Amino acid sequence: MDGPHHSGIRELDLSNWHANAVADKLNHAVPAIRSSAAFLSFLRANLVLDSTAVSHANTPLLQPTFHRTQPAQPALSDTESLPDFDDIPDLSLEILAAPEEKKQALDLVADSIAEQRQDVAWSLVFHPVSIVGLVASLAVVQHQTRPLREVLGMALPILIVATFLATYLVIVRHLTAPYTRLAASMSFAFLSPDTDPIRPGSRSTSASMIPDHRSDLVLAARSDVGEIVSVVVLRLEPKQPYTGIAGLSPGGPPAGPKKRSKGSSGNAGPLRGGKGVIRAWTTTRAWRQRSAGTDLLREAVRVTRERCGKDAEVGFAREHANSHMMLPEMFNSAFRRRERCAALTLDRVVGEYEVARKRR
Repeated sequence: MDGPHHSGIRELDLSNWHANAVADKLNHAVPAIRSSAAFLSFLRANLVLDSTAVSHANTPLLQPTFHRTQPAQPALSDTESLPDFDDIPDLSLEILAAPEEKKQALDLVADSIAEQRQDVAWSLVFHPVSIVGLVASLAVVQHQTRPLREVLGMALPILIVATFLATYLVIVRHLTAPYTRLAASMSFAFLSPDTDPIRPGSRSTSASMIPDHRSDLVLAARSDVGEIVSVVVLRLEPKQPYTGIAGLSPGGPPAGPKKRSKGSSGNAGPLRGGKGVIRAWTTTRAWRQRSAGTDLLREAVRVTRERCGKDAEVGFAREHANSHMMLPEMFNSAFRRRERCAALTLDRVVGEYEVARKRR
């Protein structure tokens, strides 16, 4: 029996083999692989991956952890400026009863009337109609006095301009003077329902001459130092006008059961079903744009609803303390704009009061 035949083992010559031989042949065969190999070599040389970076989010971290205490976050006061509570006005709202306090409040209303003179003076001086009239008058006079210019020289035009400007200011002062007289006439008579609504009254009228039940309410806002900074003169008008001395009909209250009007609070008394009429509203210049006047309007709405019923109307009087206009209507645009702003402010206050009442 013949022995097994062993086939010869083929030996490979590795002396000429190098690691990149296959890659070189592939690079020569496929040029695109050369670029890919270069790109992968670049990534391998420059990209260093942390072993934890490739871990999934749900893979437990087996490396030791270090709990580093984070530095304390800066306080809110360090990053954001909190409102300065010292700038928030500290006001107290009240209904004035003492004659001396009412006198101070009326003086503040008188000051607001006197301020109208300054406002209307600026409106009159810089109104286009006034400026056109002044320039036209100057042109006419300059043309008529041309022969005299050869004698007096440049002194004549300067003299004419100065004379016209002085006359112009005197006319403005004369036209706005009634506001000063109107402010000076402000007195306790303004608080009486029997007084002419346009003319505040005489200085000789005293507070004792007006019954308390017929006098208008004077609401005031005081600062933290006790100064009156805002005033509202509020008249509560009943549904039926007052007759007789006691404010009721001569025969006394009507007989029969009393019917409660819609929206009445039940304790409004003779003012039930009435309304509130604001006859004056003013704030000192230093406290304007600081919500003092708005807070006082809100208090006026509260007092009216408390005494006349929860649905009582509140509005400005048509002939309020600052409604008297001394000049033609074309010069009163600034005043009309202020009246509209005041009406919008009151509407907003009433709306906010209604929302707050419904929430309660």
